[in-house]
Amino acid sequence: MPRRVLNYESQKMLRGDARRAIRSMGGLTILLACMMALNFWLFVKDSRATRIAVWLACVGLGGLATLSVAIVSKYTVAEIHDGKINFYFCGLRTRSIPLDAGATFQLKKVGRTGFLVITRGGRDYVPNGAFDHKRLFDFVRDHAAASQERGTLG
Repeated sequence: MPRRVLNYESQKMLRGDARRAIRSMGGLTILLACMMALNFWLFVKDSRATRIAVWLACVGLGGLATLSVAIVSKYTVAEIHDGKINFYFCGLRTRSIPLDAGATFQLKKVGRTGFLVITRGGRDYVPNGAFDHKRLFDFVRDHAAASQERGTLG
């Protein structure tokens, strides 16, 4: 079977959002880096230069982790092809869900956090946090409406 190459400019494709990844991971990373640095600053009795260097290293590693998540989220893709929604991570397909009558999509909320739940065949799938759940829901709904107009599902 020939390998299909992803077309990142396709209208039937939704890419992950780096801003969403930075917003969700960045705050936690900054909080953890500052707490580690504060603990080190208060309880370690080394020279001031060493403590500042370690604090900068903690903040730098936190920034590097956040930057890595943002870059990787840009390579998280949802694509509709041949009547299926395929999820890719760095070009590798991670999940494929047929878009037929058995698939349902629900927007749910826990506290202030919203997420999309895809249910098919008694199994639930929650796409990762790189996607804006409302945009993904609209993406699938718009494709389903266009498919019904054309009489196709692909």
